[in-house]
Amino acid sequence: MIIFLAVTWDVDPVLLRIVNFEVMWYGLCWAIAIGLGGFYFSHFIKREKLNPDLNNIFWWGALVTIVGARLGHCLFYDPVYYFTHMEIFTHFIKGFFTLLKSKQRADNMKPLPSSLTNNWGLPL
Repeated sequence: MIIFLAVTWDVDPVLLRIVNFEVMWYGLCWAIAIGLGGFYFSHFIKREKLNPDLNNIFWWGALVTIVGARLGHCLFYDPVYYFTHMEIFTHFIKGFFTLLKSKQRADNMKPLPSSLTNNWGLPL
């Protein structure tokens, strides 16, 4: 009787394989969640008659969420591998600081609160 109550969880994490490209179930869930969130947020902006440029906040937030989730996975689930292969982080950090050193990026930077209130009309 007890055997009937057991659950065997051996679902393949790969939803679809196309040549060397694999679509994972959790990737599909992330894509659906971010897509539906973006759809809802754009309609929220239209309904509340806010500046359409506010939609950029959502997409930057989604990007930061994906990067943070990946970084959290690296640091919490398999830190030994990533700390023994530090070249992964050094390439990322070099690219990040190359972007920061760019004069064009530095000229376009403004203090955050003033850019939000002036460009997007947020009541801060």
